[in-house]
Amino acid sequence: VDQLLVEFAAGGGKTKVMLLLMALIFTYRGRLLSIEVASHLYSIAINDIPQSLKEVFKQKCVCIDIGVHTHLSKEVLENFLDLLPEWKRDKKVLLLQPQTIDSFEIVLETASSSVNSSDLYEAASD
Repeated sequence: VDQLLVEFAAGGGKTKVMLLLMALIFTYRGRLLSIEVASHLYSIAINDIPQSLKEVFKQKCVCIDIGVHTHLSKEVLENFLDLLPEWKRDKKVLLLQPQTIDSFEIVLETASSSVNSSDLYEAASD
């Protein structure tokens, strides 16, 4: 058992196998899955995860590369919210980095009352 735990911790297929299986299970249960990847691993993940999803399960991945360097307006966020139900219906997987979520939250905090944080969750669950 100890050897199995060491192998699992040292790259035993968590990204290549388990993450893909989770994506398949969650999306086919009607959930919109978002994978948040640490910023320093994003450049690797953006090349690896979408390709693996496509090859193994014929699933598409939407890579959202919005960070603190990107000007994110209320309109951009509203367009994003409008796309969530479509991505969920098409069983797509979202790939993003923590900066993206931070950017969304900043816009949500400063936007008018027409866009609020519950809209993000409602759009994903429609």
